[in-house]
Amino acid sequence: MTYDLAVIGSGSAAFAAAIRARDLGREVLLIERGTTGGTCVNVGCIPSKALIAAANSRFQSRRNAFPGVETTAGDTNLGELLAGVGDIVGTLQASKYRDVAKRHGFEIRAGSASFASADTLLVDGDPIEARAYLIATGASPMIPPIDGLRDAGYVTSTTLLELGELPRSLVVLGGGYVGLEYAQAFSRLGSEVTLIARSGIVRNEEPPIASALEGYLSDEGITILQSANVTRVERRADARRVHVRLDDGEIYVDADVLLVATGRTANIEGLELDTASVAITDRGTVLVDQQLRTTNPRVWAAGDCCDVPQFVYVAAQMGAVAAANALDDAAQTIDWSALPRITFTDPTLAAVGLTEAQAHAQGIDCRCHTIDITYASRPWVQRDLRGAIRIVATRDTEQVIGVSVLAPHGEDVILAAQLAVRHKLTLSDLQNAWTPYLSLGEAVKIAAVSFDRDPSLLSCCA
Repeated sequence: MTYDLAVIGSGSAAFAAAIRARDLGREVLLIERGTTGGTCVNVGCIPSKALIAAANSRFQSRRNAFPGVETTAGDTNLGELLAGVGDIVGTLQASKYRDVAKRHGFEIRAGSASFASADTLLVDGDPIEARAYLIATGASPMIPPIDGLRDAGYVTSTTLLELGELPRSLVVLGGGYVGLEYAQAFSRLGSEVTLIARSGIVRNEEPPIASALEGYLSDEGITILQSANVTRVERRADARRVHVRLDDGEIYVDADVLLVATGRTANIEGLELDTASVAITDRGTVLVDQQLRTTNPRVWAAGDCCDVPQFVYVAAQMGAVAAANALDDAAQTIDWSALPRITFTDPTLAAVGLTEAQAHAQGIDCRCHTIDITYASRPWVQRDLRGAIRIVATRDTEQVIGVSVLAPHGEDVILAAQLAVRHKLTLSDLQNAWTPYLSLGEAVKIAAVSFDRDPSLLSCCA
């Protein structure tokens, strides 16, 4: 059978492309060599956030912030917890992927795909012909070339979910969102955690916000080593000894489990891209133009196998755009200017648009203000005063070009900030917006007001 679109992969990018293809009335085939659903539902967003929610529940029970309400929390049974996480994964894998494929009427074929030529794809040796092909194979954890690492043993964000018991101690390599989220989750579940970052944690975010987050994590007992270079790892009985070079000398850290969270690499091995005249970048990702077409005019690519921010909502939008362009000559592109980014720590770090440093790098004259979240009332009634809001605005027009939110459940207000950046709202627009009292959105409004007046002079709702 000849298809209009053959997609390699079955994750978010692949499914978004397949749904768009079916909306256009086209025949589409998905080819999957592993588990249907890709990273997000199986080993990424869903299981990690379920684990984080459980860890936060235990933390709040032990924290007991409200007088007169007694709470307790015992030890963590990690095996039982992860079994429950697996139940959630199984439910969503069926309802959001397999059932969706049936309702839209497209096939998911098990097998390994590789290009036999610029025009033909093989699936376990059988030829598949399509009008267009989409590479949506995602990415996998990248393992850095550290002396002794492979022999000593480690886990990744994928295999961490296979642990049977909670480790007494955990070393995390990597200061990005994956490393931070798992470091805090396992600390709250009861492990002693050390996080090692080669530069700084969330290094591309606003320094005052990153510094505040570092302080909160340290207050919880997480040891954070920044500007640290891991020189080697060795196995000592059942432990791993991690040797670290710091500015003032070398130290070592012992741990039961070593988590490597230092980035991800595109899943393109075995595709025979050279045979299809599909070029790759020097970062090992599939090279695409602004319309997501590769160097082969019949082949497109979307999602984490490309050199883009690795968020599931990015992959989904890219998949839909690639399908429309491949099948309908839509000539669509993606506007990256208001892409929100979230690190699901507690407090959450959610941001959109430019940081002050990024604005200066682009030659933009800007003004920036940071306020403590305590100027809003919501943190007081929740008895959780951790957090800050920072806004970046152009100096002449006062257009909002960047917002950073560090707050418990800060992810829930980033959509409003994203709309402000995308639609070029001004500080005045935010200052005069309706923000219901005791909502977290009120803190964003107060941050905008702080450009013109001292927020300590404001009464409630003023």
